[in-house]
Amino acid sequence: MQSILVALVALLAVLVAANLLLTLALARRLAGVERMAARGAEPRMPRIGAEVATFSVAAAGGGQLTDAPLRSGRTLVVFSMADCGPCAALAEELHRTGLPAGLGLLVLVAASEDDRALAAAKYPASAHVGFLPPDGTVTERFEVDAFPTVVLVEDGRITAVGRNAGEVVATLAAAPA
Repeated sequence: MQSILVALVALLAVLVAANLLLTLALARRLAGVERMAARGAEPRMPRIGAEVATFSVAAAGGGQLTDAPLRSGRTLVVFSMADCGPCAALAEELHRTGLPAGLGLLVLVAASEDDRALAAAKYPASAHVGFLPPDGTVTERFEVDAFPTVVLVEDGRITAVGRNAGEVVATLAAAPA
């Protein structure tokens, strides 16, 4: 019985340490964005015309999500953060308005281990939800400096960017299918 308790305490210590590391990484990222805002600098946005960066992230349902599905077709990629007011508003917008037929939805969320299930549940059931690693590699590859950021990807290239889904999806009406 005592060995089971020791194992549980050790497991709990590992989980607490992992949660602390994720929280510190998110705080560091947020501090960087706040410093930019204080200087009056606009956060970086992904470059239109750029090829999609390679990535692999943990998926909400288990397994991994990669950049492979973005190489063909049209997908709306949402960069979001748990406990972010504008991100929650974007999730509600996606529920309210829906997406045009044939447009996929990939949501990449910065969330601690404890917040992942709740963060994933905010988005439509049709969304593929993945979790951004705390080291910032995926956001750096996409040149995302602020949350939320919405990116339209067509056949592996970034074709539109913005802070809300409506403005990005509106670009589809002007573009040929």
